[in-house]
Formats: sequence, structure tokens, C-alpha cells
Amino acid sequence: MSRRSRIRGFQNRVAVVTGAASGIGRALSAELARCGADVVLADIAAEGVREAAREISAGGGRAEAVVVDVADAAAVTAMIDTVVRTRGRVDFLFNNAGTAVGGETLSHTLADWRRCVDVNLMGAVHGFYAAYPHMQKARSGTVVNTASFAGLVPVPGVPAYCATKSGVVALSRVLRMEACAYGVRVIALCPGVVDTPILENVAHGIVKGDLPVEEIRRKVKGLHPMPAERFAARALDAVLRNPSVALVPWWWLLVWWLERLAPWFTDWSGAWLYRRVAVKVMGRKL
Repeated sequence: MSRRSRIRGFQNRVAVVTGAASGIGRALSAELARCGADVVLADIAAEGVREAAREISAGGGRAEAVVVDVADAAAVTAMIDTVVRTRGRVDFLFNNAGTAVGGETLSHTLADWRRCVDVNLMGAVHGFYAAYPHMQKARSGTVVNTASFAGLVPVPGVPAYCATKSGVVALSRVLRMEACAYGVRVIALCPGVVDTPILENVAHGIVKGDLPVEEIRRKVKGLHPMPAERFAARALDAVLRNPSVALVPWWWLLVWWLERLAPWFTDWSGAWLYRRVAVKVMGRKL
């Protein structure tokens, strides 16, 4: 899709992006503003989200920062209601805020699980419940829930992340079936490997136990992660095409297709990867 088409799709639209202080959310916000959208950036990281909004405004874009915890349903509803009251509508809601915990399942505490559920899954629920009534009334609007490739294909070492992101995919597909009757679109956005600070900043990702962080970073780099800015442009192109599940970059579709055709292969390769990391990197005796 050309940049001109992207601008036509988002120019003068009102977009709300959660998790906008860094990574994918920040890149999406910047690209939306470049396309002429009026962007509301929301994040729990106050200084980061304000800095992101200032950068957009300095570049000539329209941006406002809001400090909000997506795990707080009342706060999310208040934010969306304010956007509708001051701007007249919300055209796009990007439920993008997320958190991750890396490590073997038994290294996860119940608090780790609750935080992943509250942010990754319930954050999307809170955003939808806040925006959907307005969109339903207007019979127009798009909700984009950021899931993950790990929500389509299980990956050892991130059980809470996989479980919650799988839930986001299922939730999005169900909501899409209902919302289409009112002219509202719901899309599950599933990033492949994208270059974000999720393993660099404990505010976004926490590594538990003796998981080898440097080894993981090295392997992730070997997968040639897509820069967040390029991902944002491709993701917005995908949103305008309105698929049920948007997997970006497109080549991760091949892995997803393999998982759907031969799930036994995913089970085998995941078990092999776990044993290799446990024995060769972590020094375990299995």
C-alpha cells in the first residue's frame, strides 16, 4: 500500500494509542501523526509518553499525552469519554499496552500472571468496553488489539505472555463477529519479531530465574527484528486492509501456516529448544 493511501486512510481521524511511551506504541503514534491523524498517546509511564507527544508536536503533528494504567477500567473509560467529548468521536483505538515476563513457568509468581492478565488481556477488554459504545452509536470505528506472534504460535519461556496474547487473538475474533453488524471493525495485530525495548526495560519486560538474557538477545537479533518505525507503517497498511488477524512482517505467516498444518512440529521444536537452552546454556541436568 502506498503512503498516499495510508494518508487517505488516517488523515483527520482521531486515534487513541495505549502503551505509547515506547516501542510499537510510540512508533504507531508517530506514523499516525505523519499521516495526519489527531493522536492521543496513553501510557502509565508519564515522562515517556509526554516526551513522545512532544516529539510529534515538534514535528508538526497533532498529539496529546495522557497518563493512564490500562489495568484500571474506570481510568480508561474516563480517557475515552474525554476524547469523544473534546474531539467528537474516536475513529481508531489501538489497544497496544503490554507487558512480558520471561522465564520457566515455575519461576512465574501469581503476581506475574495477574499483571500479564490485567495489562495484556484486560487492558484490551477495558479499551473495547470504553470505546465500543461510542463506535456502535456512530456505526463506525476500528479497534486494533495488539496481540503477538506468540499468541498464534506457542514459545517456551514466556507462558503468561503466550497465554494472554492468545486470549487477545480469540477475544478480537469474537468481537469482530459481533461488531461488524454495527459497522465497527476489530483487528488482532500480531507483530513478529520487532526491535523494541521489551527486554531492556523492566517497566516493559521482566526476566525471572536464571534465564540467559544475553543469549536470548543474541538469538533475537539473529531473527533480524524489524525496526519499530518500519513495522508501524506496515501495520497501519494492514489495518486499512481490515483482516481479522494482521501478522506483520508478512513472512511470519509461513511459520503460522506450518503451526496450523502440523502442530506436532511446533510441539517438537519447542521442546527441543527448551532442552537445548536448559542443558547447553543454563547447565541443567534433565
